[in-house]
Amino acid sequence: MKEMFKADSLLLMLSKGKALSRTIPAKFQTYLYFGKPIISWSNGEVFMITKKNKLGFSAKSNSLKEFSACISRVTNMKTKEFNHFYRNNIDFFNKNFSLEKNTENLIQIFKNQISKKI
Repeated sequence: MKEMFKADSLLLMLSKGKALSRTIPAKFQTYLYFGKPIISWSNGEVFMITKKNKLGFSAKSNSLKEFSACISRVTNMKTKEFNHFYRNNIDFFNKNFSLEKNTENLIQIFKNQISKKI
């Protein structure tokens, strides 16, 4: 955990494959919590979520050129851009993965199930 506080960015690598393209690993939400820019070297969901929500930099899992470009962008990042990623990641985490949000979702599922039985 200490290393995550010291890092400039966090790398999430997923191999190419149909199942992994649909996977959002638990470490993704951990990385969001830390607010560091994510370097997503993957395909599918994680690639798209990272890119669409400006949570970091995305490279296709089979592209060394794209991955290298992501590393260059991180190493040349200014404080203002880092702060932008930090806010995006924390906001995305709070909207989608926080304990409060998950509790609300679970309560709503229970309410829906109960109302179906009545």
